[in-house]
Amino acid sequence: MATARRRTVSLASAAVVALLTLAVGFGAGYAVRRATSTSTTTPSSTTTSSSSSSSTSSSIVPLARCTGAGLSGRVASSTGAAGTVEMSILVSNLGATACSMLGYPSIDLLNANGQPIATTPVEGHASFSVTSANAAPRLQRLPASGTVRFMLQYSDVPAGTETSCLEAAKILVSVPPSATSFLVGAQLTPCDNGSVYLSPWFGAA
Repeated sequence: MATARRRTVSLASAAVVALLTLAVGFGAGYAVRRATSTSTTTPSSTTTSSSSSSSTSSSIVPLARCTGAGLSGRVASSTGAAGTVEMSILVSNLGATACSMLGYPSIDLLNANGQPIATTPVEGHASFSVTSANAAPRLQRLPASGTVRFMLQYSDVPAGTETSCLEAAKILVSVPPSATSFLVGAQLTPCDNGSVYLSPWFGAA
């Protein structure tokens, strides 16, 4: 009888241990399942910031080209040596606004009666006494009441079959691309069919 009772107690104890094990296992599994299935999602908020930038475009209006109608000129200096004559022509802006010029002047020689005579302008290809006159053409910005220069050279020695040289009393000067011109009073005797070597515009001030 004692042996049967101990066996019954042992069986009961084993049953209790088994129940406890099941309970613990279930609890742990539940905790794992809950931790796995429960997640917190934090919504991502996108903030769009619009920055308005205002750009002010200031367009610089280029200076209008000078025209002969708004200019006047005179001989500033004249020198001659070894058959070569060099002149410096000073040109003034008579207008109320600034203007620009680029390149070389265009000239025609006139006699004392104002009639055109043979003129052969040659741009560059001369050695002028002023360094700036030998430089490449640069844009000249001529202010109102400002001045700019160009130089010319010619030979007064007859060339080839020439026995005398042309006589000019005036120079008709224009500023390409403008067709209008102005007169410069000057005494020239260019030989070689009126060949005159020209510098570009320079020294605007």
